[in-house]
Amino acid sequence: MSAPAPAPVSRGPTVIYLIRHGSTAFNEGSRFRGKSTVPLSDLGRRQAQSVADLLAAKPIAHVACSPLPRAVETANIIAAPHLAKQSPPVPAPADMYHPAAPYVTIDDGYTSANYGPWEGHTTEEIAISDPQGYKMFREHIDQAQFDGETLDGLSQRFRASLLRLVEQFPGQQVAVITHQICTRAVLCDLMGAPKSFYWQLGQEPGCVNVIEYHDGKFSVKIMNWTPDMWDKVGVVSKAW
Repeated sequence: MSAPAPAPVSRGPTVIYLIRHGSTAFNEGSRFRGKSTVPLSDLGRRQAQSVADLLAAKPIAHVACSPLPRAVETANIIAAPHLAKQSPPVPAPADMYHPAAPYVTIDDGYTSANYGPWEGHTTEEIAISDPQGYKMFREHIDQAQFDGETLDGLSQRFRASLLRLVEQFPGQQVAVITHQICTRAVLCDLMGAPKSFYWQLGQEPGCVNVIEYHDGKFSVKIMNWTPDMWDKVGVVSKAW
């Protein structure tokens, strides 16, 4: 008589901390970022440190990020408390714009959209120089294209990277550092909302969203957490 087949291993959900990078001088000046290599500002580093403090006690198995410097620096700051717990402790990288591999890795699927000639310019400048394109961006972003990529296309490549990550770290906790155009687009998808809801989702610089993946499904648990979130209630946000 053959032995019974072993019961399948039961795992809890994979927890994903979906994090927008900290602020930059371009954020603070209402300038388009996209693929630009602008670094974190002092405010952005403080925001990243607040997230690092929040997640320091969490058993984060891995940190993945966009290849852009503002995301890599945010990822390294968040990873630092976990690197210090390694045996032996792993020092933070000397160059904060290079990932603290192998704990921190880059994935192009998490990168921002390409705003092309808009990058580095303020919203006011683009509203004047390209009024039709800017109107599309603000009022019909679900129909806009960024160097040929739509929000649907962006969300598809982002979700493909997320699925690879949860397959690699099933039942564990991971962090993904990315950009607001990515977090907004993928959150719309995960909640079954059309991309026209994009601007209705607040995503402050340095904010934390919490997603779980279990039994083949994503669920959104927390959105747009920041340490000063209550100070922002009733205040019109200029973050985008």
